[in-house]
Order: sequence, then C-alpha cells, then structure tokens
Amino acid sequence: LVGLYEAKFGVARSTGGGGGGVGGSCAKRSRGPGRQLSRAGEASDFNPTALVNEATRLFNNCEPREAVEVTEKVLEREPYNFDALPVHIAALVETRKHVELFGLAHELVEAFPGEPVAWFAAACYN
Repeated sequence: LVGLYEAKFGVARSTGGGGGGVGGSCAKRSRGPGRQLSRAGEASDFNPTALVNEATRLFNNCEPREAVEVTEKVLEREPYNFDALPVHIAALVETRKHVELFGLAHELVEAFPGEPVAWFAAACYN
C-alpha cells in the first residue's frame, strides 16, 4: 500500500528498506523469536526521520504490528507527520485496526481535505 501511495501521488522517500508494498506473503511470515526494535525505536532518541525509516523497514519485512508501534511514537509527538502517516495507515490496514483507521481517516479528511494522505486513509478504510 505504501508503494501504491508513493506511485500514485509522486511521493518518494529514501527509506533504506527493501521493496515496497504488501503481498500475501506477509500473512504467512512470522516475526522471528529474538528480533527486537532497533535503537531508532527507543523513546530517548526521538528522530522522526529515523523512526519513519524504521517503520517502513518493519512494514516491508512483513512486521506491521511493530511498524504501528514505531509510527505511533512519531504521531504521539507530531500528530500530522506526513511522512509517517502513509506507513501508519498501511500498517493499520494490515493489522486490521479498522476502528483506528476509520477515526484517523475522518480526522485527516476534515483537517486536510487537500492532502492526498487524507484520501489515501479514507480509501484504505473503504
């Protein structure tokens, strides 16, 4: 979904991750037992760019729950971080957090009707 958003709206980020998008393979893969969030995910190092890159990497590695955890850290401090929102929205879709996605989509469309990410959220909910 993130790759689709980036292609549709011409948004590109250098995220240092692998390929983009969501495939059926994510549902079949599980998080390995000893894997933890990297240092970028720690609360003491608030660097939104690094956290968004970490969330994108996690999402691309079929770890949407962990990606949500990281994007939530960014959005707690910067609720309308337009770099974190596409990853957060895609991860909410993958984790089936429909209630959160519904609320976020309505909030974004109301606050930022001209921003593509608002309509991306609304489209992902429907």
